Amino acid sequence: MTTMSLSGTADALALAALESLLSQLHDHVLAAHHKTVLLDFTQLGFINSSCFAKLIAWVHRVRLLPEASAYTIRIRTSEKQTWQRRSLHALKCFAVDVVTIET
Repeated sequence: MTTMSLSGTADALALAALESLLSQLHDHVLAAHHKTVLLDFTQLGFINSSCFAKLIAWVHRVRLLPEASAYTIRIRTSEKQTWQRRSLHALKCFAVDVVTIET
């Protein structure tokens, strides 16, 4: 399993870095033949729509993988961050076979 934690604020200043990070994460998981990625969002205070779109694009890439390369994404959330419940529920609905949400 591969684990990545995000903290602080994912806003316009973080957009390019987040896109690069998600691409590197995807490549690493495929090369390592891992079957699960754990994203820890418990310390992520905010993510803007542009950064959230990058997250959606990454999840979409995962959805398109052939079964032999496929992996799942577990997202650990914080009950203190109310935006997470709404936004990540929508992400899970987009990719029910790929994304699970943990509180």
